[in-house]
Amino acid sequence: FSELYLIVLPIIPDIGNYLNCIFLIIIPFVYYLLCNSIINRTKKEKSRNDVVINIIFIAIVLVISAVVSGIFRYKLVAVGSGSMSPSINYGDAILVERYKEETDIKYQDVIYFYNKDMNKYIVHRVVEKTDDGYVTKGDSNNTKDNYIVKYEDIKGKVVLRIPYIGYPSIKLQELVSGD
Repeated sequence: FSELYLIVLPIIPDIGNYLNCIFLIIIPFVYYLLCNSIINRTKKEKSRNDVVINIIFIAIVLVISAVVSGIFRYKLVAVGSGSMSPSINYGDAILVERYKEETDIKYQDVIYFYNKDMNKYIVHRVVEKTDDGYVTKGDSNNTKDNYIVKYEDIKGKVVLRIPYIGYPSIKLQELVSGD
């Protein structure tokens, strides 16, 4: 049951990360409800506090899934590299705000973008604007990146850093990928 999303996603491949996130959040919630009902089986009637706690838990799960999936203006991302140390460290989580217009990108902004050649997402600082795009650099790197970031590859600007919150996600990804 917990691997159902692996069966459903290939059938509808463009369904996106949102459903993946929903499956991964709802499945533990279903387990929570099952365990809660087993524990409370000895009680004859549920108290109002149990209902309120379940509603609050559902609301928190929905908000977290919306932020992690990025369906709104903000997205929460775990950082798996130390290239931006000391401002953003390995294991930190960052809150990324989507750009509305190209003019929103300024010198020294920390941006979150997709590099097609490397096939991965990167968080680096804008150090120069050219006619072709943006030159970026990691804070702890000695040289600028050897590629130009196009505006259409930029997913957003980093607006908040939350220390250490990204570790579980990174470790889980490393376990799954075998790194």
